[in-house]
Formats: sequence, structure tokens, C-alpha cells
Amino acid sequence: MMKGKTFLALIMLALFGFSMANAQTLPSPFDLSSGNYSLNSFDPATPAGSYPTSMIFHRTATQDPGYAVEMTANYTAAYNLTGGARINGMGVDGISFLNTSSSGNIGAAVLGLNTLNRNSIVVSWKGGVIAQQPRIYAIRLQYKIGAAGTFSDVLDANNMPVELVADSTKPTGKTGYNNVFTVTLPQTCENKSEVYLRWKYYYISGSGGRPQLKLDDILVSSENSIGVTSNLSILNVNPPSPMSNFPFSITVNSTDVNGIPKFAAADIPVTIAVTSGNPADLTGTLTGTITAGSYSVT
Repeated sequence: MMKGKTFLALIMLALFGFSMANAQTLPSPFDLSSGNYSLNSFDPATPAGSYPTSMIFHRTATQDPGYAVEMTANYTAAYNLTGGARINGMGVDGISFLNTSSSGNIGAAVLGLNTLNRNSIVVSWKGGVIAQQPRIYAIRLQYKIGAAGTFSDVLDANNMPVELVADSTKPTGKTGYNNVFTVTLPQTCENKSEVYLRWKYYYISGSGGRPQLKLDDILVSSENSIGVTSNLSILNVNPPSPMSNFPFSITVNSTDVNGIPKFAAADIPVTIAVTSGNPADLTGTLTGTITAGSYSVT
């Protein structure tokens, strides 16, 4: 009887250990104060279970995961597989994602960043279609703040998601369709100990084979938030062309002489006024404060 219980316990321990080994984890954040983050290649001979610096790959249990499907486990297979769902190292062509009819549950690449005392964080990356198929897939850039946060889409200047969509109009091959995306992260991503970027490979529509898409030439740059504040500048006006009798907002930054945002050493009062016309025509909240340790007020 004791032997049976021991055998059962060993089975449970083995299963539990396997589950924990494949559970989803997050990478150690790269400190942007040490310089820019870049990833220009990934060796297919990289050992299974290893990942690029400050990056990890995820997968899910769902076949052909759509946009709303969350990742649940780490990708721990080899990077030189030629069959089945896989993430491949492509050498100087970066990383590729490919789902198949066999356990097609790939996946995502997640990058960790430490953005303390950093602002104006710009992310550049290249998306490509290696092999086109009837099903439509995409790679979308997302972000979250802190391990407990929820991923949200990174939006471009037109408030559209930043993504590569693979459809029949795109040329293929390693050097075929290469779309370079460059976007500034929201201010909420600045001055944080943990920010995670996710490139999510997901199914949109269609049937048949799945396209093989690549992620390449990742570059994350930033500016130092610490320095001498000497100027105030208007970051944006929303909407850009205010109309009479309609509300609008103005965001003002404290900057150095080069226009780079810098933390205020002490509170800075800000007042909005017209440069011409009747001052009484400008109404609403006309004053604000850039508080010490920040650089912006709306």
C-alpha cells in the first residue's frame, strides 16, 4: 500500500514539475539607462529554453490563437525545427513564428525594460512575411506596466495598432516584405522599473495553411529624464485645431535647451494665455503645475 502511494506521489511530482517548468514567466528587464536595446539576429543553434537578452517566448494551449487569446506558457522547444508549430532562429533575419495544424499554438516574443529616469522611449522593429498562406495572421506590438499589468496595444500617431498583417498582397521571402515600424511609447511607460513589450503573432481569419512571419531589427532608444530644466514647450494640442466654443487640451513639458523633457527639480507653475486677441475669449482651466519629479502637465 505504501509503495502504491509513493508511486502515485512520484507521478504527481513529475507532472507538477513538468507544469512548473513550462509555466509562463517574464524576462529580466533591460536597463535603458545603460544604453539602447537592440536585437539584430538570433542563432537557430541557440539551446532550447534559452532566449535573447531580456526576452522570452510564449505560447498558449489554443489552436490558432486569436487576438483575445492569452499566452499561458513559455516556448521551450528548439529553434531549428522544420516541422510543427515553431519559433525559429533566422540568423541575421531575426526570429520567425509559424503555426501549423499540429499544436498550432504559437505565440509571442516578450521584452522586458527598466525605464527609470528615461523618457521619449522609441521602439523600432521590422516585420516580414517569409512564407505566405491562405490564413491571415498578424504580429501586433503591445505593452504592459509591471508583471501584474494587462497588455494593451501600442498605437501610432493615428491611434491605430502598430502591427504587420500578412495577407495575399504582401511579397514573401526573407528579404521580401519588410515593413519597418517606429513608434514612441506612451508616457505611462516612462520612469518605471518594469515595462514589458510583446510582439503577438495571432490568427485573424481564413482557412488552410498559416503564414510564417518574422520579427527583426528591434531597437529601443530613450532619453535621460535627469538634467537642467530651462524651457517650457507645448507637447500637443488636442484636437490640433481648436474651434470656438469647443473644449481642447494643451500638454506642456519642461525641457532642456534641446527640447528633451527633463524632470522638474521643484514645482513649476504654468499659465496659458493668448498671444493676440481678447484674453477674455480664452476660458476654462488656464493654470497648472508641473510637479517636482515630473515633466508634464495637461
